[in-house]
Amino acid sequence: MIYPNFHTYIKSIDDVHTRIAKIGDIIDFMEDALLQLAEDGVTVQSYSIDSGQSKVETNYRNPVQILTAIQALERRRNKLTAQIDGHITKLVYIK
Repeated sequence: MIYPNFHTYIKSIDDVHTRIAKIGDIIDFMEDALLQLAEDGVTVQSYSIDSGQSKVETNYRNPVQILTAIQALERRRNKLTAQIDGHITKLVYIK
């Protein structure tokens, strides 16, 4: 199956432990893409991850977008990990 983006791919995984592992795989891949950018100085227009069972294709225009995506994925992974560990986060609005 081909997924149009990482969000759709991650949401398709039902098991939380597998979802956390796949997010880690995506982060590793994106960090490798950043290192390649630093080494080659070439802008990545698009790339894909192919696990043999599924494929994710996505587009980024610059390293800042890749870094922003990594940070978002790390936050999501941390949230899922906290749910497994039983930690509860309470959001409070302060004026």
